[in-house]
Amino acid sequence: MLVLAGDDAVWGTVYEATERSVVRIDPGTNATTTVVGPLPPAQIASIGVGGTVWVADWDTSSITGYDIATGDAVAELPVGLHPIEPVAAFGDLWSLDHHGGTVTRIDTETRTVEATITVGAP
Repeated sequence: MLVLAGDDAVWGTVYEATERSVVRIDPGTNATTTVVGPLPPAQIASIGVGGTVWVADWDTSSITGYDIATGDAVAELPVGLHPIEPVAAFGDLWSLDHHGGTVTRIDTETRTVEATITVGAP
């Protein structure tokens, strides 16, 4: 399981042999709720921001946003090669592109890629 802190909860990506799911952990009660699932095995990290849970997909080099209330996909954004561990900060979502040498900045309100920033060699 990979765990990341969001704006109002802790988010976990649960790894199973053939699929993944996203759980929300309420820090006040420690209660868990499955928000999205099942997902393909390549979906590796998730974080909840503003009513959407964002999930990085290693194989497709994309980040998909799912509505927290319904579990429906609301956006799929191409990002750099092999995104991992998205982080919510400064009003946006940030994703390290593991094999791309870049960080992708996503505007979570408009659900668009705001910038791709080179930080090193791929």
